[in-house]
Amino acid sequence: MNAVNDNIGTPVARGLNVLILMAMVFIAISVTLLLCFGVILMTENSISQDLMEKLAASGKNMAAKMYSVSFFGGAIIGAMWFFVLNILRKVVKTLLGGDPFVPENISRLRLMWIVIALAEILRIIIVNLSTVGEVTLDLRPGTWFVVFVIAALAEVFRHGAELRRDAELTI
Repeated sequence: MNAVNDNIGTPVARGLNVLILMAMVFIAISVTLLLCFGVILMTENSISQDLMEKLAASGKNMAAKMYSVSFFGGAIIGAMWFFVLNILRKVVKTLLGGDPFVPENISRLRLMWIVIALAEILRIIIVNLSTVGEVTLDLRPGTWFVVFVIAALAEVFRHGAELRRDAELTI
């Protein structure tokens, strides 16, 4: 297998770059909509009043402000995931350039797992804030597995960068 140093990368890396861009667009639209709905529910208007009446009729008597907390929290978490995707895109760009074992990717991967862990903790807090009278610990093992895998990859990249530096010094 030959190393790709033509600045266009492998087909998988190019496809991943496109998928990341599409996900970033989707998340940006979602965050914008969540913010809009949160603002609508925070203000006194006919839309929020109509929605609250329909929810009250269905037996869900939560205040509009509690729903807006969920919307704003979802927007913050979405923004955090947008940030993670932006970091991942920078890592993929180094892969497209044929040089992924750069010191910047080590700090990028470390930042990624920290932001994902914080987003998950924030999600648990928001779920508990938006449910009145209930406190739940809704852990998602898949998310924590991703956090641990990315943390391990950061160490793999650190080791790869050290090996590369040692090889350059050997010559």
